[in-house]
Amino acid sequence: MATSNGIAADLYYGFNPPFFGGKQGVLSRQSGTKIVQNDVLQLLLTSVGERVNRPTFGTILKASLFEPMTDELLLDIETDIANQIKVFEPRINVFVNVVRNDETLTLKVVVQGVFTNDTTVPFLVEVELPFQQGVTV
Repeated sequence: MATSNGIAADLYYGFNPPFFGGKQGVLSRQSGTKIVQNDVLQLLLTSVGERVNRPTFGTILKASLFEPMTDELLLDIETDIANQIKVFEPRINVFVNVVRNDETLTLKVVVQGVFTNDTTVPFLVEVELPFQQGVTV
């Protein structure tokens, strides 16, 4: 059985977004840790209610970028992301940290942890998004 970063390659697999660019020009396959990282990134960047037939899929992250960046909001974002990952990503156990950078006006979201089927394999996704200027508290 081939492995990708310590995870059995045939255990997790899917198609690499944007679904073009494989050997035949479409539907390039992705496996292992990379597919789980992409799935978490998709969850983070999808707003709740945005997906047809999956109204609870997504997080409050994008909608929060236009709110005053209080410590309470940062905690709400962390809690929401952690809860949504528990619901939609049973393949990983994670800790979520959201950090506000007032100099660059960005939020950095760090999702780190381990895979549930092999707790020796680390998991990490980081994303940095700009928030609305002038609404920091």
